[in-house]
Amino acid sequence: MAKQIKLIKRASAGKTDQTPDLVSVCRDFLRASIAQSNDPALPRDTDVDEYIDMVASQPRAIRRSLRGINLAMTNLCRALKAQRDAATQAAGDAQ
Repeated sequence: MAKQIKLIKRASAGKTDQTPDLVSVCRDFLRASIAQSNDPALPRDTDVDEYIDMVASQPRAIRRSLRGINLAMTNLCRALKAQRDAATQAAGDAQ
C-alpha cells in the first residue's frame, strides 16, 4: 500500500487534472490485488475491467453488508466503473 501512496503522490505533483493518473494507479492496485488473491473464485488471469464490472454489479443488499477492505474495494470498483462510463459517454458525445 505504501508503494501505491508514493505513486499517487508522484503522479499528482504539479498537475491540475489528476484523474487519469489516479485511475491508472487504482487500476494497477487492483491488478496487483488480483494477482495476489488466494480466492479460488477469482482466477489470477482475471482482467481488471472484468473484476471492476463483477464487483460494481453486486446487488445493493450485498454492498450494504460489506465492511472494511471489502467495502473499500467495492467502492473503488464502483468509482472506477463510473469514471470509465463517463469517459465512454464523453467520447461518444464528442463524435
